[in-house]
Amino acid sequence: MLTITGEVFRKLAIYTAGKGFSHLVSTKRKETHKLVTTGVYHLWRHPAYLGWLLWCVGTQLILCNPVCFVGYSYVSWKFLKQRIQVEESYLVQFFGNEYLKYREEVPSGIPFVD
Repeated sequence: MLTITGEVFRKLAIYTAGKGFSHLVSTKRKETHKLVTTGVYHLWRHPAYLGWLLWCVGTQLILCNPVCFVGYSYVSWKFLKQRIQVEESYLVQFFGNEYLKYREEVPSGIPFVD
């Protein structure tokens, strides 16, 4: 169930972001970039990452290997934490105070990542 929930969150995030979604962190603002704060982005700043993390954790639970569960979950979380820090620095450059206000009001969706 966790993997399915994660996949649903990720797909909803991709659909909601539309043309603004990319698998790569953008370092330059494009005309198509808009700050999306509706849909699942109203609940979490990074719903696609939340979905991916839930999917990762869920797959390890299915495998029933506690060592892999802990290791893979930690590595996935650490990767997302670092990626979010980099991505948000660009989002602040792109959207300024609008993003800072959004970041204050909406949680990241990833545990222990503000």
